[in-house]
Amino acid sequence: MPAINNFTIAALDSLTPAEMAELPVSALAELQAGLNDARKEIERRSGVLWAELDRRFHARITALLHADGKDTGTKHLAEDGYDVLGEISKKVAWDQQKLLAVIRAMPKKIGDHYAKVELSVAEAKYRAAPPDIRVKLETARTVKPGKPVYKLTPLN
Repeated sequence: MPAINNFTIAALDSLTPAEMAELPVSALAELQAGLNDARKEIERRSGVLWAELDRRFHARITALLHADGKDTGTKHLAEDGYDVLGEISKKVAWDQQKLLAVIRAMPKKIGDHYAKVELSVAEAKYRAAPPDIRVKLETARTVKPGKPVYKLTPLN
């Protein structure tokens, strides 16, 4: 991180507005560059940590979900005194051609209820749909697991 008169971006935690007002623009530019560098470094480090969390927990979280007949959802593991919450979100994609055909085959009022203008179906409405409509909609629906999220919480 760039130093400005022997301080770094950490000085932003203690500089008063009056002290900030005294800094030359070149110092502000250095601080801004330092913050940008720090942000990139945090993103890189976050990626390293996420990769390790994924390596340790993904297979077990996925196995627990599969045991319940699911590809997505939330599961908990206990490890080293921590509750490990693993969450795999779902990314729903709709085949636009198939969905258009399904929606057009429904009475207009029903089709308008389920479909948005961009030809997608809200997940809550899909889950609440009667079985006969849900079966028709399923032909145009694809669910892909999202990026897992891990939260570590002390058990005590």
